[in-house]
Amino acid sequence: MFSWMFRSLPLVIILLLTSCAASGTEAKKSAPDPEADRAALNKLREDFITAFNSADALRIASTYGEDAVLMPQNQEPIVGRTAIETYYKGLHEQLNAKISLTSQEITMIGEDSAFDRGTYVLSITPKKAGGTAMEDAGKYLVILQRQPDGTWKVVRDIDNSSRPLPPGVGLRIGNE
Repeated sequence: MFSWMFRSLPLVIILLLTSCAASGTEAKKSAPDPEADRAALNKLREDFITAFNSADALRIASTYGEDAVLMPQNQEPIVGRTAIETYYKGLHEQLNAKISLTSQEITMIGEDSAFDRGTYVLSITPKKAGGTAMEDAGKYLVILQRQPDGTWKVVRDIDNSSRPLPPGVGLRIGNE
């Protein structure tokens, strides 16, 4: 009754060993390289800066994942790469804008996720005649994910100003 099991046992063992060997080989091929990942994340940030300072909405959006969420201060979240492209296109149609970003921390979260925390300085001048040039400085936090093709993309992006609130604007803290 169980003779077929004993005849198949060597085949099962060979298949298991082959599977384990293949898995081990695969793990060695895809082992994370922290320095390469850090370099890729730094390059992605530089690509964003270059695209932003060139007012190239398509290139800006290409630094984001397909389902990314951009959360600019004082605005509703912008969801999806296409909507992010539209947002940046509209921003650059209205403003001459330049940004600098300074990363203060890059932390890997497992093998395929990371976050980048840092500061920004943003200079904007309205294109409309008579617009006043302004500068803002603040903080940012982006969450990045490795894509199936091995590249990194921003999947969540939030920033906020470090400038004090204008006079007369109240700040409510807690459950008052």
